[in-house]
Amino acid sequence: MKHYRLYTLLFFIMSALHAMAISSDTIVVRGTVTDSLGNPLAVAIVEQRETHNYVFSKPDGTFELKVVSKYGNKRLEKVGIPIYVTLVGYDTQPVILNNSNKESLQVVLIEGGERAKTRKVKKWKTITSLSAYVGYNFTDVSFNRFDDLRDDQVYLLNKTKNYIGFGFSSYIRNIYLDLGFSFSPTVKGESEIYRHYSDGTHIKFNIGYGFPFYDKKLIVTPYWGSSYLGINEYIAPLDRKVSLENYLQQGYMDLLFKQYIATIGGKADLRLYEFGKGRQAIYLSAGVGYSFHYNLYPKISAKGTRITSPNRLIVFPVSCEVSVRYMLNLFTWKDKKP
Repeated sequence: MKHYRLYTLLFFIMSALHAMAISSDTIVVRGTVTDSLGNPLAVAIVEQRETHNYVFSKPDGTFELKVVSKYGNKRLEKVGIPIYVTLVGYDTQPVILNNSNKESLQVVLIEGGERAKTRKVKKWKTITSLSAYVGYNFTDVSFNRFDDLRDDQVYLLNKTKNYIGFGFSSYIRNIYLDLGFSFSPTVKGESEIYRHYSDGTHIKFNIGYGFPFYDKKLIVTPYWGSSYLGINEYIAPLDRKVSLENYLQQGYMDLLFKQYIATIGGKADLRLYEFGKGRQAIYLSAGVGYSFHYNLYPKISAKGTRITSPNRLIVFPVSCEVSVRYMLNLFTWKDKKP
């Protein structure tokens, strides 16, 4: 009885092994491993993880891997067999092996790898665009000394300048260039004896670097630059019967003060509306700048004047600007992968 049970057990074991041998086939898979540019990759691991069979790719990128397929070709036809290809510095690439690709399996690895995944690299999006804008600029300008005038007359010159401006700017791979022009409306004032007129011109050139956020919905740009500030001052005795031009011809004050300024500042552009398939947009821009005088005393051009005292043009160092910008995106540069 004992021998009968032993023979029966051996019979079932041999039958199972025979069934497994019949249902499992060994397939030789041939293929090539390359990078995204088509260059062959050597020593890439090509592995069937179910059986732990693996080989390394050769210097020309080719490989031959023996794959064990349970249930023979039926599995290849229905679901396929997963093959994994790995290489240091590249992302692991899973490939499904089937009857159509088992003779020439082409595997393309993308740069990155596990180390690149664990280290997040901040990459700014590239901006290449042209812009035109109109806006308002606040700059406080005054005189602190004018010896030939009384205090109440000097007060007439202490006017806050409100400038209406326009300009053109561009981003070339995030490098910011800006050329702007602004003009102040004519300011009029009268004392008991004198009448006074003033207006100003402001020309600026800035260069900086733009940092886009939220898919370019917000662009923050620090910048530095230089500018020219010209203030025209006209003053004459108060006599409404005589035109200002006649008084100026008689030698009363007709001066142009030229001040050259260095500026460091920053601005932020908020996208309000986008159109033209994303190539055109309207931005609301706000900026603040801090100014340094190139020349302590302004250069003076005079047609004719009786006032010869030294004087100083004071520009409040902080200026503010608000504008609306139309931006045209020219094209997108392809950034290199980190």
